[in-house]
Amino acid sequence: MTEPRPRRTLLKGVVSVIISVTLLLVLGTRLDTDALRHQLQGARLGWVVGASLLVPLQVLLAAERWRIVCAVLGIPLGRREALRESLLSMALNQVLPSGMGGDAVRVWRQRRHGLGCALRAALVDRALGQLVLIGACAAGMVLGTALPGHAPPVGAGGAIVGVLLMLVAVSLVPLRVPGLGPLLADLRTTLRSPERARLLGLSTVLLGSMLPGFAMCGLAVGMAPGVWLMTAAPLSLLAMGTPLTFGGWGLREATLVGTLPLLSGTPEDALSVSILYGTSVLVGGLLGGALALLMPPPPPGPEPC
Repeated sequence: MTEPRPRRTLLKGVVSVIISVTLLLVLGTRLDTDALRHQLQGARLGWVVGASLLVPLQVLLAAERWRIVCAVLGIPLGRREALRESLLSMALNQVLPSGMGGDAVRVWRQRRHGLGCALRAALVDRALGQLVLIGACAAGMVLGTALPGHAPPVGAGGAIVGVLLMLVAVSLVPLRVPGLGPLLADLRTTLRSPERARLLGLSTVLLGSMLPGFAMCGLAVGMAPGVWLMTAAPLSLLAMGTPLTFGGWGLREATLVGTLPLLSGTPEDALSVSILYGTSVLVGGLLGGALALLMPPPPPGPEPC
């Protein structure tokens, strides 16, 4: 007998919380907690507030990308509605397990266009962001290899091979492959559309707007911006987007602790920066959610696609 969906959802949520807590506890036992506490207590909160205020701007960029993806796939979505739904989605992603609960709510609220259509658009939107992020991670690996005196966080060759395999998958996986085939077909359609330059440009600017948030959180604990912003930070963003933990907590910290000290600072620096960055995203996401609730609801939409 199939397990009821609410029970499966609850189980996934509990597992994501357990993974996050376990990873954070393991990190806590391996690092100097006194030094970590001292850093966090002495953090300059103005920088963290600045990083939080960047989040609604990032949602604005993400909302515009989602709106264009919807238009390419035949779903009419106005700018105001896209912004309101994206602000709510971002806020919910911070408080719901797996870091994708807000996206599920965003899809459900667009079901008047057809649930399948809304899901396809949301998946393509996410995939576009991941494409640019993975490309940035590969570029960061190459940069970490090329600069003298800097050890790359992971092998640059492996990162490049991963990007090439991903591009082959996007290009060659046929439509008949269940699940993945239709998604990649929609992604190919989007990337071949006249809007591809705008979409990739928005994704690149969006990623670029996240890195100053890391820089501000580093400055809050006295850590200067450096090559780690182009190498360790994108890797931690990639880990943060993996739907295994609660709001990205745990995986983001483990990735930054494992990579940033290879380039600059100590593991305690890395964990401090990651905790402050996670806090800024949480505060900024909730601020965006409050703004969304103040926006008037959209008028009734057209028939499903």
